[in-house]
Amino acid sequence: MLWKKFLFDFVLGGLIVAIVVLVANLISPVIAGIIAAMPIRLATSLFLIKFHEGEYAAVEACRGILHGAMGVLVFAVSLTLLTKKFEFYPSFGVASVLCIVTTYLMYHFLG
Repeated sequence: MLWKKFLFDFVLGGLIVAIVVLVANLISPVIAGIIAAMPIRLATSLFLIKFHEGEYAAVEACRGILHGAMGVLVFAVSLTLLTKKFEFYPSFGVASVLCIVTTYLMYHFLG
């Protein structure tokens, strides 16, 4: 049963990534980014957590999602600003570190 859950999650995640890349190639990278930011995978994960672990676990997962979302926001803003002055890869590295630090601080102080 556990392997089916992981297989479903893997296939769904891959499908979402494939759709985002297709949209980026056919329509616009900005539209692809908007689709990537939608909580499609997040909502699916919450439903699966609710189904397998119960409502309390799903609510607690939402708290974790909030912490991670703040990290993603910091990542997106910092990457956007840093790439105006620096190369992409160093900017990506700095933005990733800022994302991790923000997520940790959110968890530590609001946990």
